[in-house]
Amino acid sequence: MFVITKQNQVTDGAKLQPDIAWSFVPLRTISSIVTNHRGTKLLSETRSVSHCDGFAVNTGYFSIHPNVGGTFNNTTEIHDHKKHPITFRFRALAKLRRLIEHIAVDIEGLADTSGYIDEFIDVEEDSINTHYLPGNQFIIHGHKIKAVGDDPSVGVYFVPVNDPSKTKKATRIAENTSTKIIGIAPGTGSSPVRIEIHTQFEGSATRFLKNVRIITSGFTVEEN
Repeated sequence: MFVITKQNQVTDGAKLQPDIAWSFVPLRTISSIVTNHRGTKLLSETRSVSHCDGFAVNTGYFSIHPNVGGTFNNTTEIHDHKKHPITFRFRALAKLRRLIEHIAVDIEGLADTSGYIDEFIDVEEDSINTHYLPGNQFIIHGHKIKAVGDDPSVGVYFVPVNDPSKTKKATRIAENTSTKIIGIAPGTGSSPVRIEIHTQFEGSATRFLKNVRIITSGFTVEEN
């Protein structure tokens, strides 16, 4: 339910997340879940229409207020999105602020800010973190893994665990971003293998680290 208040505000107490519709229904029947999902979606659309009409929306926990910036020279001037930008302001209300008293924070350790390799995929073999065939296309997913820099050692390496002297560098790289690298796997003639990324990437497109850092996979893959 929602009502238009005297202050032209839409007020309601429902949650917007469709997935929470499951918790609204004691018996959790499929039909009742779908009904609640549709209800929350309709409520969300109603709020959006109210925003477009210039109304503030008050949920009881927070309110969202549309705002038009800039200055109009006269009452007949046509609105221009660049000159008069429209923004939304979020305000936490007392109910939401009181929830802070019931929130506890558990420290699980330091976040890895230096980058990590999450998974290694052999596309043709459809394998993840298990094995690969030399010559197949691979995809590496991770965080801050872009292999860039002016040091000649920068690149993606396949390092045999039992004989690092057979390490091979991937010379055919098709895509190289901070979260994904795509290339062709070289053959080392040894197994198992760890994946190493040598990079000077620090998160910026214009600045590099002074020294190369090595990101090593926490898993090994078999070379078939």
